Amino acid sequence: MILDIPESFFEKEVRRDFTIIPMMKRAWACEMEALMQIDRICKMHEIRYFVAYGSLLGTVREHGFIPWDDDIDIWMFREDYNRFLSVAPELLPQSYWISSCYTCLTHNQPISAVMNRKDIGQNEELNREFYGCPFICGIDIFPLDYIPDDKEADEIQLNVMTILFDCAQRFEELKSSGQLEERVSQIEQLLNIKLNRDEKLHQTLWKLEDSVSSMYSEADGNRVAVQHHRFTIGMGIMPASWFSSVTLAEFEMITVPIPSEYDKVLTSAFGDWRTPIKFGAGHGYPFYRKQIAGLPADYPREGLLPEESS
Repeated sequence: MILDIPESFFEKEVRRDFTIIPMMKRAWACEMEALMQIDRICKMHEIRYFVAYGSLLGTVREHGFIPWDDDIDIWMFREDYNRFLSVAPELLPQSYWISSCYTCLTHNQPISAVMNRKDIGQNEELNREFYGCPFICGIDIFPLDYIPDDKEADEIQLNVMTILFDCAQRFEELKSSGQLEERVSQIEQLLNIKLNRDEKLHQTLWKLEDSVSSMYSEADGNRVAVQHHRFTIGMGIMPASWFSSVTLAEFEMITVPIPSEYDKVLTSAFGDWRTPIKFGAGHGYPFYRKQIAGLPADYPREGLLPEESS
């Protein structure tokens, strides 16, 4: 373990009139530990990364987690992202693993994640090692890809990405409704390729989406984006120059890298980012809610969820 976190950190706490329960604090600790493992590898291989989205907002405004947030996200330029995915499996601690379209048949996102364990509470030694948190915790890694200056090329790429993303993300739904074969045939015709109808088809679709997302480089344009966010949540394109230099900033008891132009990045994403607006994370706060059912039958359930969410 990299971090030495005092037991007092895990006490129940109220920040901005929001109550953070001890188990959420323990999950926070696991996430910070995972981030420091990523940071260690990035320093070894001179890989750039930046804390992203709500994690960036929390760093700048709260000097740590936004009280009602429950995860840590980071950005990497595509070149760094690919290098990290290449070297990290051999350098992460034994219990850690990487979930991506290149490592997991059931992965259903165009991003990757570094996870700290595979079991949910069954390994008591890991429970103790990970600050008393029995849940699978990790860091989402979002690749930043270059956008071509050529408007026609950008439109074509965006259209193909949208088609591939929709088919990959809705794979099981399309399969159940009998629409999958038609959609896959359309993709084959569009890209002039032939796809095998095997157990790896879902994974292949995500790999195709990833390949199309990353087809342009710095030579083709000076703007970047997390590609799928352009057509899912409406987060737009940013000048690559906003990420040309790094500033180190305090995040709870660790130090994290942020873009030196963080004000422009945050304003682009959140507007008036200095004014706190309380809302839960989009995946159902706390993130480990769905994991509770996977705990051993004799694992105590009391205190795992905030009172209003029990």
